[in-house]
Amino acid sequence: MSYRLHYSEVDSTQKVAIALAKEGAREGICVVSAAQTDGHGRNGQPWYSPAGGLYLSIVLHPDPMGLHLLSLTAGLEILSELSNVTRSDLKLKWPNDIVIDAEEAPGFQKLAGVLTDVVNPNGVLPVAVLGVGVNVRRVHFPPELASRVAFLEDLTEKPVAPDALEEPIIEAVLRASQRISSADERADIAAELNRILWGLGRPVSIEGIAGELAGVGASGEAILKTSTGQESFWTGELALRRK
Repeated sequence: MSYRLHYSEVDSTQKVAIALAKEGAREGICVVSAAQTDGHGRNGQPWYSPAGGLYLSIVLHPDPMGLHLLSLTAGLEILSELSNVTRSDLKLKWPNDIVIDAEEAPGFQKLAGVLTDVVNPNGVLPVAVLGVGVNVRRVHFPPELASRVAFLEDLTEKPVAPDALEEPIIEAVLRASQRISSADERADIAAELNRILWGLGRPVSIEGIAGELAGVGASGEAILKTSTGQESFWTGELALRRK
């Protein structure tokens, strides 16, 4: 069950939810906003967040044993929900984006993103704040971003309103948090990820290391086949290399 705080505009749902988490908010508290003025993604990268998208952040109390898989598992579950309203072939781009393939550089268009921040208000067990942004309606984006984003509206036969996605996306995130608490479920997640992984078997680079993307490992790490062997990455930016 989730308790929701709705706003017409905030600087960042993630910032609001993190503040609540630090004050001891219970699991399931969810901050939803129609727009953000200072949305951000991983490593502080800006997330352009005009009205027309879905932006929310949820306070979670995940199992510490599965925390490393939270973002990827949430992405997996959110992709499943979005696939229910579109026939497009959605992919999960390691470590935290839902994309569709694109012919032009960088080889994908971003439909949705996931961001996880971990806070410890009581210093005992981890408290996570998981943010989700989905580009729903086609709106004007800055020219430098326009070719790199996808809109759900363009991938569906019927119009989809952002608020219609709120419930299924929240349920997907809560489901992901539950899944990572089970050792049996954690064992299955990597296999599921590798079936929908963007860039699998293609020439890519991570942190300047070039290789072929071999998949995602049991701990959520990206695995590259390189000229000198196999390398694993737990953080970094995955980029497609043109042959």
